[in-house]
Amino acid sequence: MNAARLHEFGRPLQWDDVPTPELRTGSDVIVRMAAAGLCHTDISVIDGTLPDIKGRFPALPYILGHENAGYVHAVGDSVTGLKAGDPVLVYGAWGCGTCVFCRRGEEQRCPVSPLTPGISPEYQGGFAEFMYVPSSRYLLKVEGSMEDLAPLTDAGLTSYRATKRVRSHLSPGSFSLVIGTGGLGLYALQYLPLFGSSTVIAADVADRKLRLAENFGASVALNLREDNPVEKVASATGGRGVKSILDFVGTSATAALSMKVLSADGIYVDVGLGGGTLSVPLIDLVHSESSITGSIWGTYEELAEVYELVKSGKVKSTIQKFNLSDINSAITQMRNGELLGRAVLAG
Repeated sequence: MNAARLHEFGRPLQWDDVPTPELRTGSDVIVRMAAAGLCHTDISVIDGTLPDIKGRFPALPYILGHENAGYVHAVGDSVTGLKAGDPVLVYGAWGCGTCVFCRRGEEQRCPVSPLTPGISPEYQGGFAEFMYVPSSRYLLKVEGSMEDLAPLTDAGLTSYRATKRVRSHLSPGSFSLVIGTGGLGLYALQYLPLFGSSTVIAADVADRKLRLAENFGASVALNLREDNPVEKVASATGGRGVKSILDFVGTSATAALSMKVLSADGIYVDVGLGGGTLSVPLIDLVHSESSITGSIWGTYEELAEVYELVKSGKVKSTIQKFNLSDINSAITQMRNGELLGRAVLAG
């Protein structure tokens, strides 16, 4: 099969002819890839700056791609409920299955054996014609455009779980801040009004992304490079600050800004892997009773919920399509901040 593989950290991917994955056990499934989303995490893996959750980098050459959709190609003899040709999304957090987190459905938080295809050494990802999946329990049967659905497995899912964390802080007259209006932020802008009433402020460094954010319901657009963020937030909120913050960037700068504009009893949720740090005087937490937390990926059940929202027409994907053979061009555009929404590779 054809596959886009990383041969050297920091270098473009190469187009290779490699063996097609085969069934190994009765629980296995081989998926014929239809679409794969391109994520900033992929770029960090390519650059050799982001290991998997266990702190490891893949052995090269390696096939990336953790945001995957396709069609069942072959199933092991113990698989039920799936047959060749079924359209599926691939849930990408593969845990040990027996720890307390896995047993309650939070495999993305597994501390024992957290694995991610396209990032962890054990499993190749979806930037290829076919993909190996070790269990049918990681597959969600779907209907619709594979290109539109593929980003749900990470961008749509991760932002959904993060937005759920701020639900209790959404009330009439409150303000929310979404930092980063790329692939994840655009989904969050659609989830917020589904979970509660709040005036939304969107922050980014690109005006065209902010214009798109306004189309998705943001009432205030904040350019982090051109505006005085603290003053603009104060003006927009009447000095009250924002009650909930979703940070999809995760740098020291966005974290520091968040602490300056977060209202008393507010919540700051970091999702971005920008490598930032946060320093907060503990007395400020005591006096304000504000909350600082993180959010990682989402559960299989939450992926099913996201799919239902898309299926009902309440949430839409914003994508730019690329042929898989043009993956390096898509990566370059993502690095340069030229993409709107999610880049999706197909064909």
